[in-house]
Amino acid sequence: MGGRVLVFFLSYARGDDDPYVERFFRDLSSELRARLGLPSGEEVGFLDSHGIQLGTPWSSQLAVALAEARTFVALLSPRYLASEMCGMEWQAFSERMERHIQVGGYRTDVLFPILWLPPRVVPPAVAQQQYVEEHLPDAYRREGLRQLLRLHRHQDGYLEFLGFLSDRIAEAYERQPLPPDPHPIDFLRVRSAFHGRPAGNVDDVRSASSDFAPGERWPAERPDRVRFVVVAPTRSEAAAVRKRLDGYGPSPADWTPYLPASLEPIGATALAVARRHGFESRMDRPGELSEEPRKRDREMVILLVDPWATQLPSYRRILARYSDREPGWSGGLTVLIPRNHQDPETQAYARDLSDSVRSVFARQVVLGDDLSFRSSILSPAAFEEELRVVLEAARARSAGAGPGLRFPVTQRPIVEGP
Repeated sequence: MGGRVLVFFLSYARGDDDPYVERFFRDLSSELRARLGLPSGEEVGFLDSHGIQLGTPWSSQLAVALAEARTFVALLSPRYLASEMCGMEWQAFSERMERHIQVGGYRTDVLFPILWLPPRVVPPAVAQQQYVEEHLPDAYRREGLRQLLRLHRHQDGYLEFLGFLSDRIAEAYERQPLPPDPHPIDFLRVRSAFHGRPAGNVDDVRSASSDFAPGERWPAERPDRVRFVVVAPTRSEAAAVRKRLDGYGPSPADWTPYLPASLEPIGATALAVARRHGFESRMDRPGELSEEPRKRDREMVILLVDPWATQLPSYRRILARYSDREPGWSGGLTVLIPRNHQDPETQAYARDLSDSVRSVFARQVVLGDDLSFRSSILSPAAFEEELRVVLEAARARSAGAGPGLRFPVTQRPIVEGP
């Protein structure tokens, strides 16, 4: 790190409104420089703005930052708590704090969980930390920091929160310094604090989130059934609305949206991801979901929708049978819409397709639940990651009486602009 002192490490889940995360990082860095009397251009925080790609090892820069940062700021959200990698960052820093105590150091209050998008339940590792201060703005405690950033009317609340947090970090940095860890972090041996299983190698990071060690499950009850419905036209049906037909076949199950990057039908990919994470899964044709799943089955229905299908009247009628369902488990609905960013035709008609999708799924758009309605998934890797997050977040959501602290459930407003 070139001899400089790193004041904080910002841990967050990729996809949680990255531009707002970056703005918060810049604002917090500026406030800390002012409070600590540091030069205006000095780098005081670490943000992994490039993200960790699936199947790749942690960067040496990230490992060094986790070993040297004096404080750790975590942006809590459903996506964050479902992320194996975020759980490993939390665990690595926590172990560093414990090693400091074991060699004769004092306990330091240098881990700061922040409500970014309040999850409904949290794992024990997070519940042990103080992250809801009564004197903070009501909007922050209800809706999280993300909403303070998004809405102009919460600007005063955001500045109040920023001042409070920067004061806490500056005080911890000056009065309770956590020395740098002389030992490099070996992420191949770090387990996720949120999932309870040591990751044996980098590939295991992708599949470990459904494996829980005894006594470390959260929540206690695990829904484990998911039903996928591929809503896509056949090749002959698709010819009525578009020219490129190489991703279609004689049945909806043949739909392969990510050509040429992936040659596997999207339904087969979804089944593999679900089973890899410990879910019983099955595939239905678009018109086959006639019966209502019983609540005791704890079954989730996930639609994999071709946006081009929303321009065909027959498929719009089929989708109308699903769109009134509640999101989540026990017969609820989640909608994932793959869009191939390498498909010039889909890109050329992006606005028309978006309008068509919104008209069919108007209810889901109004609800604004990012974990139940994902309208633009651009690559095979993004699809696998989004599906994994949806499954694990839904597993956490479904806990009626599982361990962990609950948050008040509030309807999230739709924001078109400041």
